[in-house]
Amino acid sequence: MQRPNAQSVRPLAETFAHLAAARGEHPAVVGPREAVSYAALQRSVVSLSSGLVSRGLEGAVIAMLLPSDLAYVATMLSILDRRGVFAPMDAAWPEARLRSALEMTRPAALVVTPEQAERVSGLLATLASPCELLVVEGRAAEGFRFNTVRAATEAPQRHNDLTAPWTEDSLYLVYTSGSTGTPNAVEGSHLSLAVFIEWQARTFEVGPECRVSQLAPTTFDVSLRDFFLPLCTGGTLYIPAAGTRYHPILFPRWVAEHRINLMHSVPSVFKLASEVSWTNAKLKGSFDSLRKLFLSGERLYVEDARQLQAHLSPDAQLINFYGPSECTLIKTCFVVPRDCAGLEGDVVPLGRPIEGCEVRLDGGPDALSGELVLESEFLAKGYYRNPELTAAKFSSVARPDAPRLRAYRTGDLGYRDGQGLLHFTGRKDHQIKVNGNRVELGEVEHCLRRMPGVSGAVVVASDARQGADPILSCVYASDGDLAEDQVRAHLLQHLPKYMVPTNVRRMGELPLLTNGKVDRKQIASLF
Repeated sequence: MQRPNAQSVRPLAETFAHLAAARGEHPAVVGPREAVSYAALQRSVVSLSSGLVSRGLEGAVIAMLLPSDLAYVATMLSILDRRGVFAPMDAAWPEARLRSALEMTRPAALVVTPEQAERVSGLLATLASPCELLVVEGRAAEGFRFNTVRAATEAPQRHNDLTAPWTEDSLYLVYTSGSTGTPNAVEGSHLSLAVFIEWQARTFEVGPECRVSQLAPTTFDVSLRDFFLPLCTGGTLYIPAAGTRYHPILFPRWVAEHRINLMHSVPSVFKLASEVSWTNAKLKGSFDSLRKLFLSGERLYVEDARQLQAHLSPDAQLINFYGPSECTLIKTCFVVPRDCAGLEGDVVPLGRPIEGCEVRLDGGPDALSGELVLESEFLAKGYYRNPELTAAKFSSVARPDAPRLRAYRTGDLGYRDGQGLLHFTGRKDHQIKVNGNRVELGEVEHCLRRMPGVSGAVVVASDARQGADPILSCVYASDGDLAEDQVRAHLLQHLPKYMVPTNVRRMGELPLLTNGKVDRKQIASLF
C-alpha cells in the first residue's frame, strides 16, 4: 500500500484561507444569481465564524437546512474554521424524516434560510435536546451573518476536543438508509477528507484553472468533492439553479456557457442529462469543455462508457470511482480507456485501490473473490452515536507501520481479475442504489409495517438495467380496506421520494416458503 504524506496535509479551512489571500478577486463561487471572489467569501467566513464563537458553538455539531448556494458554502467553511461538525439536511425531506434526523443528531444549532425559520421553529420546540435556531442573512457581496431566531435553553455541547490536534476532529455527518427503519449518520473525519482532496488534486492535476460544477445534493457525500476540490486548489465552483441541474436542455447550455471542465456525477443521471445534446444540433458540443468526468454511485456499463467517450472531447478523461460513504468518498479508481478495448464483461471495473488503501476479498471460494473489505487509515470515524453498528462494520487491523489502520466491510461482492483490477458483482444484503443514493429495503418495509392496518409488507427491487435505476415495488398484507394510494401517501410523508416504491400492491396474505420465510422471488415475479 502506497501511503499518502498525511503530515503535509493542512486543515481544509486553513487551505482555503491561504488561497483566499493568494487568489484575491479571482471568482471562488459562481451561483445562479451572484458570484463571489475568494477575498469576499473569506470575509463572510470570518464574519460567520465570529458569530459561532460568540454563541459558544466552536467544535459543536451544527445542522444545515440550506439550499446549495453561496450562503451554504460560507456557512460550511465557517463551521470548519471553528472546528465544528456540519450536518447537511434537505428541506424537501418529509417532516417525519427531518424530525428523525434532528432527534438522532441532537445538533447544538440548526442554520436555515429566513423562509424556513417559522416552519422549523415549531419543530425544534418539540425536540428533547436543546438546539439554537440560526438564520443566515445577507448577500455574498456585503457578507453573510447569523441571526438568532430561537435561543437554546442550555449551553451548547462540543463534539470535537479543541485541545486535541485537528487531525482527530470529526467534520461532517451524511445520512444513509438504515435497515432497522432509522437512517444512519456516517461521521466523517477531517483528516480523511483533507487527505482525499489532496490526493485527487495531485493525481489528476487539478489546479487554479479548474471550473467545477456543483451537482450532487448536499446531503450526498459526493457534494464534498464538488465543494472542496475547487476551493482547495484555487479554482472556481459553479452552482446551477435548481431547475437547471440535469435539465436535458438547460443543463447542457449551462455547462457550455460556463465552460465547465470538471464534473462529478452518477452514470445513469449524467447519461440522461447529456444524451439530448448528442442529437440536438443546437446543443451539440455543449460538453466539449469537459476535461475530467468522475462517475460514481452505481455501476458504469461498458456500452454507456463507450457512448460517453464518443461524445466527449478527445482530451477528456472518464474516471470510474468507487467507495461507500463510510470510506470517505472513494477508495478505488479506474481511468476508462478511450475505446474501452480490453474491458471484460458488461460493467466497467472498479479499478485498483487509491493511495492509502488496500482491498481484501473475504468469504469467497478463493482469495480472488468475495466481500470487498477496505483497509485504510483514512476511513470515516464510524456511525454517529451508534457504537454497536460501528463495531460491527469497522475493525482495527493496526500494524507497526500503520497504527491507525482499520477495515470496513462494505457488503459489496466482487472479484479481482488477472490484471489485478477489481470488479463489482452485487450485494450481500437487500441494499440498492437509486440515483446514487443508498436504499435499504428494510427501512422502507419498516415504514410500511408501522402504518395502521398493515399486517405485513415486503419491498423488492428489479435488477438495475443499463442506464436505468432499479425499480422499487412493494406488497402489503391488510385485512381492512387500506387502499394502495393511502399506502403510497403514507410513505411519501415519511421517506424521501427516491425511497418510495413505484409499484404498490395489496395482498390478502404474503406468500411464504416451506420454511416460513417470505417468498421474495414470487413477489418479485408479480411486477
